[in-house]
Amino acid sequence: MRRLIAYITLAVSTFIAIGVGINPTLTKGSQNLDYRDGKQFVYQLFDKEDVELEIEDEKASLKVAQIMDERLKGWGVSNYQIEAEGSDLVRVSLTAKNDTEYNYLENYLGFSGGDFSISTQDHSVHLMHEDVFEDSEARIVYEGIAPYVIIPLSDPSAFKTLVDAANSALDVDKDVDIDPDADILTRQPLPKKANDEPEEDSGSKANIFLWANWQEGEDYDKAQEDPKIARRIIASFNSKNIYYENSEVKDSEIKFLSGFADEEGNYDTSKIKQANNLANYVKSLFNAGAYEYEVLNIITTPISANVESLLNYGATINLATSKTLIATLIAFVVLSLVLVFFYRLASLAVITSIGITFFASLGIFILFMAEFNIAALLALILIVGSSLLSGILQINKFKEEVYRGRNYKKAQTESSKAMVLFNVDLALVSVFVGVLSYLISGALVKSFATMLVIGGVVGLVINLIVLRVMMWLVTNTTSLQDNHKVFNIEAKHVPNLLKEEKQTYFGPYQEKDFTKKAKPIAIGAGAVGLVSVIMMLIFGLVNGSIFNQKNTYQEVQRAYITITSDSPVIESTKYLEDEILQFVVVDGEVLKYESIDHESREDYDAETTITTKYNYYIINFSKHYDVEAHAEIVIGSVLIDSDTFEVLLNNYINSLEGGEAGVSIKLSQNVVTQPSTLYIVLGTLAGVAAATIYLAFRYRLSRALGAFSISALSSLLTLGFFVITRISLTPIISLVVPLVAVLSLFMSLLYFDKEKILIKEDRSRRLSQEIRQEIMLRSVALSAGPLFIYAIMMSYLAINYFGFGPFTFGIIFAGNLLGVALNTLLIVTLLGPSSMMFEKGLTALKDKISLPEREKTKKRTPRKTTSGEPEETIFIGIND
Repeated sequence: MRRLIAYITLAVSTFIAIGVGINPTLTKGSQNLDYRDGKQFVYQLFDKEDVELEIEDEKASLKVAQIMDERLKGWGVSNYQIEAEGSDLVRVSLTAKNDTEYNYLENYLGFSGGDFSISTQDHSVHLMHEDVFEDSEARIVYEGIAPYVIIPLSDPSAFKTLVDAANSALDVDKDVDIDPDADILTRQPLPKKANDEPEEDSGSKANIFLWANWQEGEDYDKAQEDPKIARRIIASFNSKNIYYENSEVKDSEIKFLSGFADEEGNYDTSKIKQANNLANYVKSLFNAGAYEYEVLNIITTPISANVESLLNYGATINLATSKTLIATLIAFVVLSLVLVFFYRLASLAVITSIGITFFASLGIFILFMAEFNIAALLALILIVGSSLLSGILQINKFKEEVYRGRNYKKAQTESSKAMVLFNVDLALVSVFVGVLSYLISGALVKSFATMLVIGGVVGLVINLIVLRVMMWLVTNTTSLQDNHKVFNIEAKHVPNLLKEEKQTYFGPYQEKDFTKKAKPIAIGAGAVGLVSVIMMLIFGLVNGSIFNQKNTYQEVQRAYITITSDSPVIESTKYLEDEILQFVVVDGEVLKYESIDHESREDYDAETTITTKYNYYIINFSKHYDVEAHAEIVIGSVLIDSDTFEVLLNNYINSLEGGEAGVSIKLSQNVVTQPSTLYIVLGTLAGVAAATIYLAFRYRLSRALGAFSISALSSLLTLGFFVITRISLTPIISLVVPLVAVLSLFMSLLYFDKEKILIKEDRSRRLSQEIRQEIMLRSVALSAGPLFIYAIMMSYLAINYFGFGPFTFGIIFAGNLLGVALNTLLIVTLLGPSSMMFEKGLTALKDKISLPEREKTKKRTPRKTTSGEPEETIFIGIND
């Protein structure tokens, strides 16, 4: 009884600990734009020679938007939206981990690179891009944990003149305002530690500065007065320690060390992430290409999460009552009830191991500062599925041993031994797919891959320790011995070995042949797969996307009102609504709009000491208006003015502001479609192939090829369903490919495990094709029981998140449900026959390859000694 109490206490205490720890754990994590509020940057394009000129190239904004898309991919932003509006506006929506990263991204997206120069503080020597940075590309190297940005020099000898001049001019007593131990973006010194002493060593002062887009007449002194000039300085160096010591050629590369390090290049562990971000920022700026236009961020506004916010931000950060959280709680409760229905008291061990695996994997994921998104959620479901599969098979093996006539203690010992390698298989499949997906599939899938690798390792540890310990506690409870009901064991099928009864029950489908319809199912699946591939090729070439993306993006029409007056007449959105917009009539009806955004900025010119104030009002219309439509301004019954819509609005507002306002109406156009289906598929195929190689060592090459074929086919059919039916959706549906593929490998392991056991138990000296065929049929039948139970539970998970989760991601879980159904069907009907087909093919191939036979050495037969004494043979019988 004490073991039973310990069993229940361990489970209850685990649930309490998870309940207490889940909120503080999740609030430390970061999410992408789907699950977290973000920011929207609006960039305006100007002619580099004359900002007053209009941009004539209608595709100018599209060109800049495509460059921004490449920059965000290189940075590793997993979810963002880029819209081109007219010829001169680009709108970017994204989320970042903190304000510093927002600032980095804001500057990086608007930065025009390719024109760098470097100078001493006093500008006695100033080298241009073509002098020392021709064809140079910055990179990041690590010395220990310290990130260095390394910049190659195209002419080291010319650069040496600059270093010599800087060393000569170095004044120990002179303070340099731009401190190398300062944030490169804000120029503000970082807080010093309590035991820091005032720095007097001239070797730590910055006296060489890297400029971007330097203009004639600009220098360090002017940068102290003009923020516009100061922003052109992107990195600062000390001439005494500027060269990278480990260069292949001495003094051929310079290094930039993040200002978050101390004098020796060491980091506080809390600063490592900041240092890496800063290094990435400087490297990205240096390698950035040049824009044809001046790109200026004119508006920055906060935006809400695309799907839902997982956290509430107030005085404290807490979990929000989101649909994702509700769906997860419901799933846990229902899965627990289903497990109790099938496995009674033993289900508590599985529920506990699933809970610990879920919480530990999520906690470590957050500890690594990985980004939580829909891909991470899908990986978390796979981790739960892996732990669930291990628990189901553990209990089934235990029950099988009982049906052989063994007592609970012996049955638990044998089943635990048999589960070790199976748990290793689950973990390694997760790790292989995770690692390859991380390397190939793109920023969004990196979260999926990270979670899958972490969950694979955590699941292995929990299943080998927690699940095993809990099963030992419950099966070694004296009061439960021979109480078959508490484990849902049918007493009538348990043999009595004292009466020499044999095992008669092997599972609910022991006499069933699921492979009878393998041929028509294979033909049907192959035909649908072929049609899917053909349609993917056609739609990909014709439309640029294999999916039907109509109506997935809602174009928005906006009016941009720019006022440059110091004392504008239009002083608020309320004034704009009450005094202007309510009187505008377009095509006989009052102007309709959803909202008005207002932003302002100031532009200081150091030469003229004039500050220009800009006020922007953005009207988001409820419908699309023809800019050439007839419009009127009617106050009361008096017609004030009439003209085409855009001209009328522009002329009226400009007249109010005394000629210092302009209005332009633009329609947004989505530029980016993400994620990349191609890279997701390639990453998944590479990961499944790597897992297949491992399975070939464990279960023979023919079995591994069968598992690869089923995994690829089920993924193709799932994705092909959405291509053929032309359901309107975004490429986010591509995430079903790794989800279904990994799930297929998990489910295939049930068959492989059972077949390996039956082959081991077979007493034939040599396994002929006929015997292997019989073992295959029996393996399919005996593994079908736990497979169907597992499929039911994984199907419910898909239905649960489809019904209770966010509507935006419902289509992914619909694909998940379809994938579970296809995996179940293909595994019970085709996995066994396909493995046999591959075995026959490999055997035939092996027979065709003539290998030189080694000459057999004759065995020396031992001499038989004759003796008059009788020979005795002793037989020892051991009855288990």
